[in-house]
Amino acid sequence: MRVPYPRSLYPRFLRSIEAVCGKAPLRSVLVGFSGGPDSSALLHLFVRLRQQREPELRVIAAHVHHGARGADADADAEHCRTIATEIEVEYVERRVDVPTLAAERSISFETAAREVRRESFASWAQELEVGFVATGHHRDDQVETVLGRLIRGSGVRGLAGIAPHSLLPSSNATLIRPLLAITREEIVEWCTAQEISTRHDATNQDPRHTRNRLRHELLPPIDAFEPSARAHIAALADEARAFAEWQETQIAPAVEAVAWGPDIARVPTAVVRELPNVHWSAFLERVWRRLGAKGSGLTRDHFAHWGQFVGGDSSGHRYQLPAGWALDRSGSFLHVWRGATPRAWVAQREAEGELSVPEWGLSIRAARAETDEETLVVEANARLRARSARAEDRLRIETGHAEVRELLRSAGVPQELRAEFPVIVAEVDPPDEVRWLPGIRSAPPESTTSESTTPETRRMELRVDTAPLRGFLLGELVRHDRHEKRARRS
Repeated sequence: MRVPYPRSLYPRFLRSIEAVCGKAPLRSVLVGFSGGPDSSALLHLFVRLRQQREPELRVIAAHVHHGARGADADADAEHCRTIATEIEVEYVERRVDVPTLAAERSISFETAAREVRRESFASWAQELEVGFVATGHHRDDQVETVLGRLIRGSGVRGLAGIAPHSLLPSSNATLIRPLLAITREEIVEWCTAQEISTRHDATNQDPRHTRNRLRHELLPPIDAFEPSARAHIAALADEARAFAEWQETQIAPAVEAVAWGPDIARVPTAVVRELPNVHWSAFLERVWRRLGAKGSGLTRDHFAHWGQFVGGDSSGHRYQLPAGWALDRSGSFLHVWRGATPRAWVAQREAEGELSVPEWGLSIRAARAETDEETLVVEANARLRARSARAEDRLRIETGHAEVRELLRSAGVPQELRAEFPVIVAEVDPPDEVRWLPGIRSAPPESTTSESTTPETRRMELRVDTAPLRGFLLGELVRHDRHEKRARRS
Protein backbone atom coordinates (compact mmCIF):
# COMPACT_ATOMS: atom_id res chain seq x y z
CA MET A 1 0.00 0.00 0.00
CA ARG A 2 1.41 3.38 -1.01
CA VAL A 3 0.82 6.21 1.46
CA PRO A 4 0.59 9.88 0.35
CA TYR A 5 2.88 12.34 2.16
CA PRO A 6 3.25 16.13 2.11
CA ARG A 7 6.70 17.47 1.36
CA SER A 8 7.06 19.74 4.42
CA LEU A 9 7.98 17.18 7.10
CA TYR A 10 9.86 14.66 5.00
CA PRO A 11 12.87 16.86 4.00
CA ARG A 12 13.57 17.71 7.65
CA PHE A 13 13.27 14.05 8.59
CA LEU A 14 15.61 13.15 5.75
CA ARG A 15 18.23 15.69 6.83
CA SER A 16 18.18 14.24 10.32
CA ILE A 17 18.70 10.73 8.97
CA GLU A 18 21.58 11.87 6.76
CA ALA A 19 23.22 13.67 9.70
CA VAL A 20 23.59 10.30 11.41
CA CYS A 21 23.89 7.82 8.55
CA GLY A 22 25.33 9.95 5.78
CA LYS A 23 24.43 9.11 2.19
CA ALA A 24 24.96 5.39 2.67
CA PRO A 25 21.88 3.21 2.19
CA LEU A 26 19.91 2.49 5.33
CA ARG A 27 19.51 -1.28 5.53
CA SER A 28 17.25 -1.84 8.55
CA VAL A 29 15.46 0.12 11.26
CA LEU A 30 13.35 -0.82 14.26
CA VAL A 31 10.78 1.90 14.98
CA GLY A 32 9.35 2.24 18.49
CA PHE A 33 5.61 2.34 17.77
CA SER A 34 3.11 3.20 20.52
CA GLY A 35 0.35 4.22 18.13
CA GLY A 36 0.49 7.87 19.21
CA PRO A 37 1.01 10.77 16.77
CA ASP A 38 4.81 10.95 17.27
CA SER A 39 5.61 7.31 16.59
CA SER A 40 2.93 7.06 13.88
CA ALA A 41 4.47 9.96 11.96
CA LEU A 42 7.93 8.44 12.35
CA LEU A 43 6.83 5.04 11.08
CA HIS A 44 5.09 6.53 8.04
CA LEU A 45 8.13 8.66 7.23
CA PHE A 46 10.33 5.57 7.16
CA VAL A 47 7.84 3.93 4.83
CA ARG A 48 8.14 6.89 2.50
CA LEU A 49 11.93 6.61 2.68
CA ARG A 50 11.57 3.01 1.59
CA GLN A 51 9.19 3.94 -1.22
CA GLN A 52 11.24 6.78 -2.65
CA ARG A 53 14.87 6.11 -1.90
CA GLU A 54 15.64 2.85 -0.08
CA PRO A 55 13.56 0.06 -1.66
CA GLU A 56 15.50 -2.60 0.27
CA LEU A 57 14.98 -0.89 3.63
CA ARG A 58 13.66 -3.28 6.26
CA VAL A 59 11.21 -1.43 8.54
CA ILE A 60 10.05 -3.09 11.76
CA ALA A 61 7.35 -1.60 14.00
CA ALA A 62 8.02 -2.46 17.67
CA HIS A 63 5.28 -2.11 20.29
CA VAL A 64 5.71 -2.52 24.06
CA HIS A 65 2.55 -3.23 26.08
CA HIS A 66 3.18 -1.86 29.59
CA GLY A 67 0.64 -4.02 31.41
CA ALA A 68 -1.36 -0.98 32.51
CA ARG A 69 -4.50 0.89 31.36
CA GLY A 70 -6.42 -2.36 30.77
CA ALA A 71 -8.60 -2.43 27.65
CA ASP A 72 -7.16 0.85 26.34
CA ALA A 73 -3.66 -0.64 26.21
CA ASP A 74 -5.00 -3.76 24.50
CA ALA A 75 -6.71 -1.55 21.93
CA ASP A 76 -3.42 0.32 21.38
CA ALA A 77 -1.65 -2.97 20.60
CA GLU A 78 -4.39 -4.07 18.23
CA HIS A 79 -4.25 -0.69 16.46
CA CYS A 80 -0.48 -0.99 16.01
CA ARG A 81 -0.77 -4.50 14.57
CA THR A 82 -3.43 -3.31 12.11
CA ILE A 83 -1.41 -0.28 10.94
CA ALA A 84 1.73 -2.36 10.47
CA THR A 85 -0.19 -4.75 8.24
CA GLU A 86 -1.74 -1.92 6.22
CA ILE A 87 1.55 -0.18 5.44
CA GLU A 88 3.39 -3.48 4.94
CA VAL A 89 6.03 -3.39 7.67
CA GLU A 90 7.13 -6.13 10.04
CA TYR A 91 5.66 -6.05 13.53
CA VAL A 92 6.94 -7.23 16.94
CA GLU A 93 5.28 -6.85 20.31
CA ARG A 94 6.22 -7.46 23.93
CA ARG A 95 4.07 -7.37 27.07
CA VAL A 96 5.65 -6.42 30.40
CA ASP A 97 4.01 -5.85 33.79
CA VAL A 98 5.59 -2.43 34.33
CA PRO A 99 3.69 -1.53 37.56
CA THR A 100 5.06 -4.66 39.26
CA LEU A 101 8.54 -4.05 37.85
CA ALA A 102 8.51 -0.45 39.12
CA ALA A 103 7.68 -1.68 42.62
CA GLU A 104 10.42 -4.33 42.50
CA ARG A 105 13.04 -1.80 41.37
CA SER A 106 11.75 0.97 43.69
CA ILE A 107 11.44 3.42 40.81
CA SER A 108 8.58 5.42 39.29
CA PHE A 109 6.28 3.98 36.66
CA GLU A 110 7.69 6.45 34.12
CA THR A 111 11.26 5.36 34.79
CA ALA A 112 10.36 1.66 34.75
CA ALA A 113 8.48 2.04 31.45
CA ARG A 114 11.45 3.85 29.91
CA GLU A 115 13.86 1.14 31.06
CA VAL A 116 11.56 -1.62 29.75
CA ARG A 117 11.33 0.00 26.33
CA ARG A 118 15.10 0.39 26.09
CA GLU A 119 15.69 -3.18 27.21
CA SER A 120 13.10 -4.44 24.71
CA PHE A 121 14.56 -2.38 21.86
CA ALA A 122 18.06 -3.66 22.62
CA SER A 123 16.84 -7.25 22.74
CA TRP A 124 14.97 -6.91 19.43
CA ALA A 125 17.93 -5.16 17.81
CA GLN A 126 20.18 -8.10 18.64
CA GLU A 127 17.60 -10.75 17.78
CA LEU A 128 16.56 -9.19 14.46
CA GLU A 129 20.05 -7.89 13.59
CA VAL A 130 18.99 -4.32 12.86
CA GLY A 131 21.48 -1.47 12.71
CA PHE A 132 19.23 1.37 13.89
CA VAL A 133 16.46 1.85 16.44
CA ALA A 134 14.33 4.98 15.97
CA THR A 135 12.07 6.68 18.51
CA GLY A 136 9.62 9.56 18.03
CA HIS A 137 11.07 12.07 20.51
CA HIS A 138 10.42 15.63 19.34
CA ARG A 139 11.43 19.14 20.31
CA ASP A 140 8.81 19.48 23.04
CA ASP A 141 10.11 16.28 24.66
CA GLN A 142 13.54 17.89 24.61
CA VAL A 143 12.24 21.06 26.26
CA GLU A 144 10.43 19.12 29.00
CA THR A 145 13.52 17.01 29.65
CA VAL A 146 15.85 20.01 29.99
CA LEU A 147 13.44 21.91 32.24
CA GLY A 148 12.90 18.88 34.46
CA ARG A 149 16.63 18.33 34.88
CA LEU A 150 17.27 22.01 35.52
CA ILE A 151 14.70 22.03 38.31
CA ARG A 152 16.15 18.87 39.89
CA GLY A 153 19.62 20.44 39.97
CA SER A 154 21.31 18.79 37.01
CA GLY A 155 24.78 19.69 35.81
CA VAL A 156 25.74 20.85 32.32
CA ARG A 157 25.55 17.32 30.93
CA GLY A 158 21.97 17.04 32.12
CA LEU A 159 21.09 20.26 30.31
CA ALA A 160 22.23 18.59 27.08
CA GLY A 161 18.91 16.75 27.23
CA ILE A 162 18.08 14.08 24.69
CA ALA A 163 20.83 13.28 22.19
CA PRO A 164 19.87 13.09 18.48
CA HIS A 165 21.68 9.76 18.35
CA SER A 166 23.59 7.46 20.67
CA LEU A 167 24.69 3.87 21.04
CA LEU A 168 21.91 1.62 22.32
CA PRO A 169 23.28 -0.21 25.40
CA SER A 170 23.43 -4.02 25.28
CA SER A 171 23.22 -4.06 21.50
CA ASN A 172 25.15 -3.21 18.34
CA ALA A 173 22.50 -0.74 17.18
CA THR A 174 22.47 3.06 17.06
CA LEU A 175 19.50 4.81 18.69
CA ILE A 176 18.29 7.70 16.52
CA ARG A 177 15.64 10.38 17.06
CA PRO A 178 14.90 11.91 13.64
CA LEU A 179 12.04 14.17 14.86
CA LEU A 180 13.97 15.92 17.63
CA ALA A 181 13.95 19.28 15.82
CA ILE A 182 10.21 19.10 15.03
CA THR A 183 7.49 20.28 17.42
CA ARG A 184 4.60 18.22 18.76
CA GLU A 185 2.13 20.62 17.15
CA GLU A 186 3.70 20.15 13.71
CA ILE A 187 3.56 16.37 14.07
CA VAL A 188 -0.10 16.32 15.14
CA GLU A 189 -1.11 18.68 12.32
CA TRP A 190 0.79 16.55 9.82
CA CYS A 191 -0.91 13.34 10.96
CA THR A 192 -4.31 15.05 10.80
CA ALA A 193 -3.68 16.40 7.30
CA GLN A 194 -2.62 12.94 6.09
CA GLU A 195 -5.58 11.25 7.79
CA ILE A 196 -3.23 8.99 9.72
CA SER A 197 -5.13 7.18 12.46
CA THR A 198 -3.46 7.56 15.88
CA ARG A 199 -4.11 6.56 19.48
CA HIS A 200 -4.05 8.86 22.51
CA ASP A 201 -2.82 7.77 25.94
CA ALA A 202 -5.05 9.17 28.70
CA THR A 203 -2.19 8.93 31.21
CA ASN A 204 -0.53 11.83 29.38
CA GLN A 205 -3.00 14.03 31.24
CA ASP A 206 -2.35 12.47 34.66
CA PRO A 207 -0.84 15.16 36.96
CA ARG A 208 0.81 12.47 39.11
CA HIS A 209 3.51 12.12 36.46
CA THR A 210 6.26 14.75 36.60
CA ARG A 211 6.48 15.23 32.85
CA ASN A 212 2.73 15.93 32.64
CA ARG A 213 2.97 18.62 35.29
CA LEU A 214 5.80 20.24 33.34
CA ARG A 215 3.79 20.04 30.14
CA HIS A 216 0.43 21.27 31.43
CA GLU A 217 1.29 23.49 34.41
CA LEU A 218 4.78 24.94 33.98
CA LEU A 219 5.24 25.40 30.24
CA PRO A 220 2.00 27.31 29.39
CA PRO A 221 2.89 30.39 31.50
CA ILE A 222 6.44 30.26 30.13
CA ASP A 223 5.01 30.28 26.60
CA ALA A 224 2.81 33.24 27.52
CA PHE A 225 5.79 35.12 28.94
CA GLU A 226 8.08 34.38 25.99
CA PRO A 227 6.67 32.67 22.87
CA SER A 228 10.17 31.72 21.69
CA ALA A 229 11.16 30.13 25.00
CA ARG A 230 10.91 26.53 23.75
CA ALA A 231 13.17 27.26 20.79
CA HIS A 232 15.68 28.93 23.12
CA ILE A 233 15.65 25.97 25.54
CA ALA A 234 16.19 23.51 22.68
CA ALA A 235 19.09 25.63 21.42
CA LEU A 236 20.58 25.66 24.93
CA ALA A 237 20.45 21.86 24.94
CA ASP A 238 22.46 21.79 21.70
CA GLU A 239 25.08 24.12 23.18
CA ALA A 240 25.26 22.15 26.43
CA ARG A 241 25.73 18.94 24.43
CA ALA A 242 28.62 20.46 22.48
CA PHE A 243 30.25 21.57 25.74
CA ALA A 244 29.73 18.13 27.30
CA GLU A 245 31.33 16.46 24.29
CA TRP A 246 34.33 18.78 24.62
CA GLN A 247 34.53 17.96 28.35
CA GLU A 248 34.74 14.26 27.49
CA THR A 249 37.99 14.92 25.63
CA GLN A 250 39.39 16.87 28.58
CA ILE A 251 38.67 14.25 31.22
CA ALA A 252 39.48 11.17 29.11
CA PRO A 253 43.13 10.85 30.30
CA ALA A 254 42.01 11.05 33.94
CA VAL A 255 39.34 8.40 33.39
CA GLU A 256 42.09 6.06 32.16
CA ALA A 257 43.59 6.14 35.67
CA VAL A 258 40.42 4.69 37.22
CA ALA A 259 40.43 1.04 38.28
CA TRP A 260 37.18 -0.76 37.54
CA GLY A 261 35.61 -3.77 39.19
CA PRO A 262 32.15 -5.26 39.66
CA ASP A 263 30.04 -2.37 40.95
CA ILE A 264 33.07 -0.35 42.08
CA ALA A 265 35.46 2.26 40.73
CA ARG A 266 38.67 3.28 42.48
CA VAL A 267 39.79 6.82 41.65
CA PRO A 268 43.17 8.33 42.62
CA THR A 269 42.23 11.63 44.27
CA ALA A 270 45.30 13.38 42.85
CA VAL A 271 44.18 12.59 39.30
CA VAL A 272 40.88 14.44 39.79
CA ARG A 273 42.53 17.34 41.58
CA GLU A 274 44.73 17.93 38.55
CA LEU A 275 41.62 18.69 36.49
CA PRO A 276 40.10 22.20 36.49
CA ASN A 277 37.25 22.35 39.00
CA VAL A 278 34.71 22.83 36.22
CA HIS A 279 35.42 19.26 35.07
CA TRP A 280 35.02 17.53 38.45
CA SER A 281 31.28 16.93 38.12
CA ALA A 282 31.71 15.69 34.54
CA PHE A 283 34.32 13.23 35.78
CA LEU A 284 31.91 11.82 38.38
CA GLU A 285 29.15 11.53 35.77
CA ARG A 286 31.53 9.68 33.46
CA VAL A 287 32.41 7.20 36.21
CA TRP A 288 28.71 6.88 37.08
CA ARG A 289 27.79 6.01 33.49
CA ARG A 290 30.70 3.59 33.09
CA LEU A 291 29.50 1.68 36.16
CA GLY A 292 26.08 1.33 34.54
CA ALA A 293 24.35 3.07 37.46
CA LYS A 294 20.61 3.55 37.09
CA GLY A 295 18.15 5.69 38.96
CA SER A 296 17.10 9.31 39.05
CA GLY A 297 20.62 10.50 38.25
CA LEU A 298 23.09 12.84 39.89
CA THR A 299 22.16 16.35 40.99
CA ARG A 300 23.94 19.46 42.14
CA ASP A 301 23.90 18.25 45.75
CA HIS A 302 25.78 15.09 44.73
CA PHE A 303 28.32 17.14 42.79
CA ALA A 304 28.84 19.43 45.79
CA HIS A 305 29.66 16.49 48.07
CA TRP A 306 31.91 15.01 45.38
CA GLY A 307 33.81 18.30 45.30
CA GLN A 308 34.26 18.17 49.08
CA PHE A 309 35.64 14.63 48.85
CA VAL A 310 38.04 15.63 46.08
CA GLY A 311 39.20 18.96 47.40
CA GLY A 312 39.01 18.46 51.16
CA ASP A 313 39.95 15.87 53.76
CA SER A 314 36.98 13.48 53.92
CA SER A 315 38.93 10.27 54.48
CA GLY A 316 36.81 7.64 56.18
CA HIS A 317 33.55 9.44 55.36
CA ARG A 318 30.75 8.05 53.23
CA TYR A 319 28.04 9.78 51.18
CA GLN A 320 24.96 8.08 49.74
CA LEU A 321 24.32 8.42 46.00
CA PRO A 322 21.07 7.45 44.23
CA ALA A 323 19.92 3.87 43.65
CA GLY A 324 21.98 2.25 46.40
CA TRP A 325 25.35 3.61 45.28
CA ALA A 326 27.80 5.26 47.65
CA LEU A 327 30.83 7.51 47.59
CA ASP A 328 33.68 7.32 50.05
CA ARG A 329 37.30 8.28 50.40
CA SER A 330 39.97 6.04 51.90
CA GLY A 331 43.47 7.41 52.06
CA SER A 332 44.40 8.86 48.69
CA PHE A 333 41.62 7.10 46.79
CA LEU A 334 37.97 7.83 46.11
CA HIS A 335 35.50 4.98 45.61
CA VAL A 336 32.15 4.94 43.87
CA TRP A 337 30.58 1.61 44.67
CA ARG A 338 27.50 -0.43 45.44
CA GLY A 339 27.27 -3.58 47.48
CA ALA A 340 25.52 -5.50 50.20
CA THR A 341 26.68 -5.65 53.81
CA PRO A 342 30.01 -7.55 53.89
CA ARG A 343 29.74 -11.19 54.97
CA ALA A 344 32.34 -13.66 56.14
CA TRP A 345 33.35 -16.41 53.72
CA VAL A 346 35.95 -19.19 53.40
CA ALA A 347 37.41 -20.90 50.31
CA GLN A 348 39.31 -24.06 51.23
CA ARG A 349 41.97 -25.31 48.81
CA GLU A 350 45.00 -27.60 49.00
CA ALA A 351 48.46 -26.06 48.91
CA GLU A 352 49.39 -28.19 45.90
CA GLY A 353 48.33 -26.82 42.54
CA GLU A 354 46.32 -23.63 42.59
CA LEU A 355 44.36 -21.88 45.32
CA SER A 356 41.74 -19.71 43.69
CA VAL A 357 38.96 -17.36 44.71
CA PRO A 358 37.26 -16.56 41.38
CA GLU A 359 34.84 -14.07 42.96
CA TRP A 360 37.83 -11.85 43.68
CA GLY A 361 39.99 -12.85 40.73
CA LEU A 362 42.67 -14.33 42.98
CA SER A 363 44.94 -17.29 42.32
CA ILE A 364 48.09 -18.64 43.98
CA ARG A 365 50.25 -21.03 42.02
CA ALA A 366 52.66 -23.42 43.75
CA ALA A 367 55.87 -22.90 41.80
CA ARG A 368 59.45 -21.84 42.41
CA ALA A 369 59.48 -18.09 41.88
CA GLU A 370 62.23 -16.34 39.90
CA THR A 371 62.27 -13.34 42.23
CA ASP A 372 61.34 -12.59 45.82
CA GLU A 373 58.73 -10.03 44.79
CA GLU A 374 55.12 -11.10 45.42
CA THR A 375 56.14 -14.50 46.79
CA LEU A 376 55.38 -16.33 49.98
CA VAL A 377 57.47 -18.97 51.77
CA VAL A 378 55.31 -21.60 53.47
CA GLU A 379 55.95 -24.96 55.07
CA ALA A 380 55.93 -27.86 52.61
CA ASN A 381 52.99 -29.55 54.30
CA ALA A 382 50.96 -26.35 54.83
CA ARG A 383 47.34 -26.19 53.72
CA LEU A 384 46.32 -22.75 52.51
CA ARG A 385 42.90 -21.18 52.93
CA ALA A 386 41.32 -18.03 51.57
CA ARG A 387 38.81 -16.36 53.84
CA SER A 388 37.46 -12.94 54.68
CA ALA A 389 39.45 -10.72 57.03
CA ARG A 390 38.61 -10.75 60.73
CA ALA A 391 38.93 -8.05 63.36
CA GLU A 392 41.58 -9.98 65.27
CA ASP A 393 43.78 -10.75 62.24
CA ARG A 394 47.43 -9.69 62.37
CA LEU A 395 50.14 -10.04 59.76
CA ARG A 396 53.78 -10.69 60.63
CA ILE A 397 56.00 -7.90 59.26
CA GLU A 398 59.73 -7.17 59.50
CA THR A 399 59.35 -5.30 62.80
CA GLY A 400 56.77 -7.51 64.50
CA HIS A 401 53.04 -7.76 63.75
CA ALA A 402 50.54 -5.31 62.27
CA GLU A 403 46.73 -5.31 62.42
CA VAL A 404 45.28 -6.44 59.11
CA ARG A 405 42.43 -3.92 59.25
CA GLU A 406 44.97 -1.10 59.67
CA LEU A 407 47.01 -2.37 56.70
CA LEU A 408 43.85 -2.46 54.60
CA ARG A 409 42.96 1.07 55.67
CA SER A 410 46.43 2.32 54.75
CA ALA A 411 46.13 0.66 51.34
CA GLY A 412 42.90 2.57 50.65
CA VAL A 413 40.41 -0.28 50.98
CA PRO A 414 36.97 1.23 51.79
CA GLN A 415 35.88 0.66 55.39
CA GLU A 416 32.67 -1.11 54.36
CA LEU A 417 34.65 -3.70 52.39
CA ARG A 418 37.47 -4.46 54.81
CA ALA A 419 35.40 -7.15 56.52
CA GLU A 420 35.14 -9.16 53.29
CA PHE A 421 38.63 -8.52 51.95
CA PRO A 422 40.32 -11.86 51.14
CA VAL A 423 43.29 -12.95 53.21
CA ILE A 424 45.40 -16.08 52.72
CA VAL A 425 46.10 -18.13 55.84
CA ALA A 426 48.27 -21.20 56.41
CA GLU A 427 47.08 -24.16 58.49
CA VAL A 428 50.39 -24.63 60.38
CA ASP A 429 51.78 -23.63 63.76
CA PRO A 430 50.43 -21.13 64.67
CA PRO A 431 47.15 -22.21 63.01
CA ASP A 432 45.08 -19.85 60.84
CA GLU A 433 47.95 -17.37 60.57
CA VAL A 434 47.51 -14.67 57.93
CA ARG A 435 50.31 -14.96 55.39
CA TRP A 436 49.19 -12.73 52.54
CA LEU A 437 46.99 -9.69 51.80
CA PRO A 438 46.55 -10.07 48.02
CA GLY A 439 47.85 -7.10 46.10
CA ILE A 440 49.09 -5.41 49.29
CA ARG A 441 51.79 -7.39 51.12
CA SER A 442 52.81 -10.82 52.38
CA ALA A 443 54.50 -12.04 55.54
CA PRO A 444 58.30 -12.02 55.13
CA PRO A 445 60.14 -15.37 55.17
CA GLU A 446 62.64 -16.28 57.88
CA SER A 447 65.29 -15.55 55.26
CA THR A 448 64.70 -13.31 52.28
CA THR A 449 66.71 -15.21 49.65
CA SER A 450 65.24 -17.71 47.22
CA GLU A 451 68.26 -20.00 47.67
CA SER A 452 67.39 -20.46 51.34
CA THR A 453 64.17 -22.34 50.50
CA THR A 454 64.63 -25.88 51.88
CA PRO A 455 62.83 -29.20 51.33
CA GLU A 456 60.80 -28.31 54.41
CA THR A 457 59.50 -25.14 52.79
CA ARG A 458 58.27 -24.05 49.40
CA ARG A 459 58.18 -20.64 47.77
CA MET A 460 54.73 -19.89 46.37
CA GLU A 461 54.26 -17.47 43.50
CA LEU A 462 51.45 -15.05 44.27
CA ARG A 463 49.43 -13.93 41.29
CA VAL A 464 46.49 -11.53 41.12
CA ASP A 465 44.28 -11.78 38.03
CA THR A 466 43.36 -8.13 37.62
CA ALA A 467 40.66 -8.38 34.94
CA PRO A 468 37.77 -9.40 37.22
CA LEU A 469 39.32 -8.02 40.38
CA ARG A 470 37.69 -5.20 42.30
CA GLY A 471 39.38 -1.91 41.62
CA PHE A 472 41.04 -1.34 44.97
CA LEU A 473 42.97 -4.65 44.70
CA LEU A 474 44.92 -3.76 41.59
CA GLY A 475 48.63 -4.07 42.25
CA GLU A 476 49.38 -1.12 39.99
CA LEU A 477 47.28 1.19 42.14
CA VAL A 478 48.64 -0.20 45.39
CA ARG A 479 52.15 0.56 44.18
CA HIS A 480 50.96 4.02 43.12
CA ASP A 481 49.58 4.55 46.61
CA ARG A 482 52.85 3.53 48.24
CA HIS A 483 54.84 5.74 45.88
CA GLU A 484 52.61 8.69 46.68
CA LYS A 485 53.09 8.18 50.43
CA ARG A 486 56.87 7.96 50.03
CA ALA A 487 56.80 11.16 48.00
CA ARG A 488 54.86 12.96 50.74
CA ARG A 489 57.34 11.78 53.39
CA SER A 490 60.28 12.98 51.32
